Amino acid sequence: MQSGPAGPRPGPLMRKAAGFALPFSLSAEAMILIVVAIIVGYLAVVPLATLLISSFQSGFLMPSSEWTLANFQRFFSNSIFYQLLGTSVLYAMSTTVVATVLGVGLGWLYARSDMPAKKFAFIAVITPFIIPGVLYAIGWILLLSPRIGIVNAFSFGLTGHTLFDIYSMPGMILVEALHNAPLAFLMSISVFSSIDSSLEEAAYIAGFGPFGVFRRVTLRLAWPGILGAGLLIFIRVISSFEVAQLIGTPAHIFVFVSQIYAAIQSFPPKYGQASVIGDVLLVLCVLGLYFSNRLTRNRGKYATISGKNFKPVATPLGKWRWPCAGIFFLMFLITALSPFLAILWASVLPAYEVPSLDVLHRLTYVNYLNVFRYPDILQSVINSLIAALATAAITMVLTTFAAYITVKTKIRGRWLLDLLVFVPIAMPGIIIGIGILFWYLIAPLPFSLYGTLTLLIIAFVTTHIPYGMRYMTSGMIQIKDELEEAGLVAGAVWFTVFRKIYMPLLMPSLLAGFVYTIITVFREVSTAIFLYSPKSQLLSIAVYTLWENGAFPIAAAAGILTVLMVLALFGAIHLIAKRRGISLTI
Repeated sequence: MQSGPAGPRPGPLMRKAAGFALPFSLSAEAMILIVVAIIVGYLAVVPLATLLISSFQSGFLMPSSEWTLANFQRFFSNSIFYQLLGTSVLYAMSTTVVATVLGVGLGWLYARSDMPAKKFAFIAVITPFIIPGVLYAIGWILLLSPRIGIVNAFSFGLTGHTLFDIYSMPGMILVEALHNAPLAFLMSISVFSSIDSSLEEAAYIAGFGPFGVFRRVTLRLAWPGILGAGLLIFIRVISSFEVAQLIGTPAHIFVFVSQIYAAIQSFPPKYGQASVIGDVLLVLCVLGLYFSNRLTRNRGKYATISGKNFKPVATPLGKWRWPCAGIFFLMFLITALSPFLAILWASVLPAYEVPSLDVLHRLTYVNYLNVFRYPDILQSVINSLIAALATAAITMVLTTFAAYITVKTKIRGRWLLDLLVFVPIAMPGIIIGIGILFWYLIAPLPFSLYGTLTLLIIAFVTTHIPYGMRYMTSGMIQIKDELEEAGLVAGAVWFTVFRKIYMPLLMPSLLAGFVYTIITVFREVSTAIFLYSPKSQLLSIAVYTLWENGAFPIAAAAGILTVLMVLALFGAIHLIAKRRGISLTI
């Protein structure tokens, strides 16, 4: 009797299933683990270590530099530190509360009610997320500036008083909260969709009304997800550059981020002070993660999904169905359409003016032509496209292998990879930016990366790895092991199994992470503000620079083109996914 084809030889690392050994050689798994762990560890740990070391140097980058605590002593003994701390925490906490309450409320209406027009509702809420932060801040300045704001101009003409001054702490909170509410909305949708409705039905039977059920059952079960959304928003806000610089600085409201920028931009640069502020920011974010884990340490009591099937039941809104849908229309009008139209108006004027009938004859499209005549703008468009696509591709490749190792294997040391992947989540983008800046100023490399597009891509990959891992881990968990086992039993090598089985099944998660990364790279300013040079300038940085130089109409035109580019990329990827039968959501 002739034996069948011999399968691959068992290695010392085996996974046992259904009476046979699934071979996957130790050397192959170990090689992937080592390569991915080294890359991720280098991206996350080296810049952070450089930042920490620089804060203990008397003259960072100076030949005579020595170890000292003087940077901490000078900063902590200055009353400015405590003013910055109070202002930064107040700003970040207030924004987090407003954004989370707004996003979670809208998320509940979308996921757990019978409200109509849900497709429009989803688009209405996430649209502000697509608009780059620098452009979003500019849009609100054009609406609510006491001097040039469209809303304030009409309000003053009608009542003799301006309606709202954007250059204030409430103005900063308003803009940042509206820009981050979509994150809480997206995260709360998945949370509310996973709550077993039978628990709420039991509360109704016990005599609780709709509000009591929501407060005592739904909200408590959703607490870990809500807290996670709030923590993510807090980290984003306390490290966000755009609103702090464009709205806070003119109002003389200074936070940690604006102080870091001022320290780096001063002459000579105050690297020690910037490092110490970065350390404080990092401590605040780590404390946030710690208290979040403490508050949700008994995660078992929040679990509602068991072996029994369940389907979330939509809460009937009765006569409030269409008014609730109207809330989403109002949100779209206020948070997305109004700032976008304000920017569009500024982009079609030779010099910015408040809307009036007399101005209509001066409308022009010349600013859109001047965008490409302006020095370095065309190169900024190319740089942004390259950075976005390269960052998305590298991030998703890294996190695909990392997710496979942490979810599908039992090899020792995978916990370390899992930890390294999520280290950047506690590091605000501006900390990663200055950490990478410091490292590549002192790194003993045979070539210089300072000011190159490659350095920006490295920084973006570092900041996006945790989010790519979130997409790929959730997709990897849903794939049963027997599919891989069947491929290996059929004689296929592991890479073939990975390419022909895992990759097609992971495509929705891959594309979702790819789109998310592209959108956020186009928005990015905080991480890139210290790393770019004229040759590696991005479109978001170009918009900020034009605005700072007083070229409002050209900045607005460049901003509109940025939004159109993001929408075009998203539309192209969505079309490709649709033709391949892939459902794409971010």
